[in-house]
Amino acid sequence: MAPPARGRGNVWAGGNPISKAPSARGRGNVWAGRNPPVPQMSQAERNFQEAKKKNEENVKRALENNYETSSDEDELDTNQDNSDKSSVLSSVLKAYANLGGSVSHIGRTEHDIESQLQSGAITCLICISSVKRPEQIWTCQKCFCIFHLQCMRLWVRDSVSLKRIKEPGKHNVNWNCPNCRSEYEPSEAPERYFCFCGKTENPQVHPWLIPHSCGETCEKPLQPFCGHYCLLLCHPGPCPPCPKTVTSKCYCKNSSKQQRCGAQEWSCGTICKRPLLCKKHNCTQVCHKGDCAACPKQSSQKCFCGSSTQTRPCASPQWQCTKVCGKPLDCGNHVCETVCHSGPCKPCPINGVRTCSCGKTTYDLPCNVPVPNCGDTCDKLLECGSHRCIQRCHNGKCGLCLERIVKACRCGRNSKEVPCAKPFLCETKCKKTKDCLNHPCNRKCCDGNCPPCEKKCDKTLSCHNHKCGSMCHQGPCFPCMLKVPITCKCGGTKIEVPCGTKKRIKPPTCNKLCKLPSACHHPHREERHKCHFGFCPPCEQKCNLRLKCGHHCQARCHSAVVVDVTPKNSTLKGVVNKAQKKLPCPECKEPVIISCLGGHEQMTVPCKEAKPTACGNACGAPLECTNHFCNKLCHDRKMEKCESCDRQCEKPTLEGCTHPCLMTCHPGKCKPCTMLLKKRCHCNVMQKYINCVDWCSSDAEQKIKLQSCGGPCPKTLLCGHPCTKLCHPGECPNADPCRKKTKISCSCNRIKVSVSCDQVRAGKIVECDDVCKKQKEAEIQRKKSEEAEREKIQKQKEQEEFEAYQKKMSRGPRRRNDHRRREGKESHSMDRYKLIILGFAGLLLSALLTYYFMS
Repeated sequence: MAPPARGRGNVWAGGNPISKAPSARGRGNVWAGRNPPVPQMSQAERNFQEAKKKNEENVKRALENNYETSSDEDELDTNQDNSDKSSVLSSVLKAYANLGGSVSHIGRTEHDIESQLQSGAITCLICISSVKRPEQIWTCQKCFCIFHLQCMRLWVRDSVSLKRIKEPGKHNVNWNCPNCRSEYEPSEAPERYFCFCGKTENPQVHPWLIPHSCGETCEKPLQPFCGHYCLLLCHPGPCPPCPKTVTSKCYCKNSSKQQRCGAQEWSCGTICKRPLLCKKHNCTQVCHKGDCAACPKQSSQKCFCGSSTQTRPCASPQWQCTKVCGKPLDCGNHVCETVCHSGPCKPCPINGVRTCSCGKTTYDLPCNVPVPNCGDTCDKLLECGSHRCIQRCHNGKCGLCLERIVKACRCGRNSKEVPCAKPFLCETKCKKTKDCLNHPCNRKCCDGNCPPCEKKCDKTLSCHNHKCGSMCHQGPCFPCMLKVPITCKCGGTKIEVPCGTKKRIKPPTCNKLCKLPSACHHPHREERHKCHFGFCPPCEQKCNLRLKCGHHCQARCHSAVVVDVTPKNSTLKGVVNKAQKKLPCPECKEPVIISCLGGHEQMTVPCKEAKPTACGNACGAPLECTNHFCNKLCHDRKMEKCESCDRQCEKPTLEGCTHPCLMTCHPGKCKPCTMLLKKRCHCNVMQKYINCVDWCSSDAEQKIKLQSCGGPCPKTLLCGHPCTKLCHPGECPNADPCRKKTKISCSCNRIKVSVSCDQVRAGKIVECDDVCKKQKEAEIQRKKSEEAEREKIQKQKEQEEFEAYQKKMSRGPRRRNDHRRREGKESHSMDRYKLIILGFAGLLLSALLTYYFMS
């Protein structure tokens, strides 16, 4: 059960409230470890705190009384079965049915009576606990919601105290219903316990009467008031409509008939024919309630001034055009400037006695003469209300007051000299709390009348499902006014309870048949039972399910058996968890004929023992190779395969293939031989690998294609050019003329001509011309001159060497190291020659190796 409602701004620690006190730093500080400042409380606040403490004590006492009487209530509800409840309900509605009223028209009344007969269906929205039979109650006369009388007293007292704190000068404070917010006078505060009809005080609890009812006739005036009174026994909820028969007319007053007094208004179904507002047509709708609709037809209508005509809806005949009236006024000097209007024009507004702009001088002038200004000071009171206009008499409004005065701000903390027409507001923020006592004002230059808090409360209500949607306020939030339905398992019977009490209230009892589908595999159940919670009774039919062996199960239905699923290591004593499970079918006992594993012999055994056995004979089944048979003893070929044939394949291969089949004995033909054959191509450049099956299954032409590398033939013709054909067998065809282009020149290599190779082979030459001859002669002369020059240089060199020799010989014996130096120069030149020779030898060797591998 939720704790009683407490005031806002409290912090709960260990179940004891710790009050918050406002300080200079702001609100919401929790004082701990030091003495908080004691605020000055008014007399109204002290009264509120005392009422709050009494409220908490009374709520605790009410909760204890509820716990003490809950067992008696449940016992009484258990002893009173559904038939007794239906008899009580029929006795209450007996008088209504005797008058000819249909029980289906009762609606809300019947629902409230059923809720009263159902234990725990009525919940007090203040303390959120069930309303028991012996407890005193109070019923709202507007929404007919039921509350505990004690809770309602506390509610009224708290509501009135809060309103008086908020409005100190108001004494007669009204209070509201917690559910519908209907307003009641202070004199209507609930102090005594009456029955529903209000005749009997403190009605006694009777098992054959509705709880909190006196058992007498209600006799409340029926609503809407028709002069009759309620004939039901004292009951909760609103009174049903009047069931008596009276003569009443239809909506259009054209027909009359006998009708229930509670439903006197009715439609005859004919055309209404009442005259419409246009006074030209009649209503064409079916007899209806209320005023007739506007006339849907159209007609030609003139405007107010009568100068224009339009076809307009008949329902709005009066309309105004955009033309100015323009009629001469009674003064004869001006015309009417009003747009199209009805009736006579207004008199001239400027005719008669007039005053100047400041109102000090009066003139009696015609309307066509303007009024002059008097020249005196205007002296009109300005908008500020303290100063007057100092200008001369003038037309139009006076300006703003520009006189500078010392003004105090709105909060009265600061002052400043500003123009009189300019307001002065300071930047100081108000530190007071708003009317909710939770949020600071923070309004700049506040005059003390802080605006109401505009934030949303958004506190979780006592139902713990919804949040308060009101503006931030003092005190506890109003209870959640939503109601949730509680239904039986099938949903045919339901009651509505306040939000948050669904888990504590028992579902209503339903007398209808169970509509749950069968939990077992049978589509329909033979035994019928009433609506219930939990598992349906076990099915009594035969299982009749088809077993794996093909027979039908003859045991009792076991598709939905309730079993205990509580874990063995559970620490909760007395807690049993049950669930419906599908148990497996028992073993089949039907006699069947079975064969041995290999299918050689047959025998009759029960179906559960129908397991084939070996007979001891040889299997004899063909092996997978389809060439041999199994030699194992009788066995199940599905569970145990026959022996595998490990022999080598002995089937013949293709003609020309010399490779044996590499597979073991197998069915069908052997796979194509995938061994690779090494074959040199026709041009002997590369070595090809060919599948044996491709080579053996090919003819002579295909073999030539397979052996060809597909590249150009590297052989040369007799002319020296390479062969132009692709890789081919045999010698290259030299008989064909070579069309390869080549260049030939004259003997002096000056003239060059491109000709085909076959022309060169035929002996075609290029002869020199006169230019070539002249060049040859010039070349001979150049060579002769060069030879003479060379001989001259040689002679000069020899002469220089001879002179050097004589000079050396004239010096005497040579030094010891001269011959060594000369020998070193000679050895150095010899090493250089050796390196050059070795380089040429390496190049020659690499060329030879390249040619060898290419061939």
